[in-house]
Amino acid sequence: LGVAFGFIFVCDLIWIYVNVKWGIYLEVEKTFGDLKRRLIWNAIICWFASALYIAGHTYDDVGTAFGEGAWLGSLVYAVFNLTTSVVAPNWREHGFLLPIVDTMWGTILFGSASAFVSAVS
Repeated sequence: LGVAFGFIFVCDLIWIYVNVKWGIYLEVEKTFGDLKRRLIWNAIICWFASALYIAGHTYDDVGTAFGEGAWLGSLVYAVFNLTTSVVAPNWREHGFLLPIVDTMWGTILFGSASAFVSAVS
């Protein structure tokens, strides 16, 4: 559980930091305003729940682990990005590039986390 949570947490924090400073989140950082602190706690809860799922599974091989983790990541990030696109119009200011890129990131992140946990356990 700790390995899965740590992997997701560290990688996603780096992704968020880099993209708030220089990347795809640069223009939308103000979207959430005073909600940022609450959203951070929501993200930690989601990371922890996802880590529970990833750590609690036994996979046949690393490829299967990556596939199942990628499926979970695509669902989690697609729900977040589609919901945010509806309630925060500037989230889709440049079309749907941000939601698509962010969903792809979640897919790769969770797939990699699952593969990593499978490989080390």
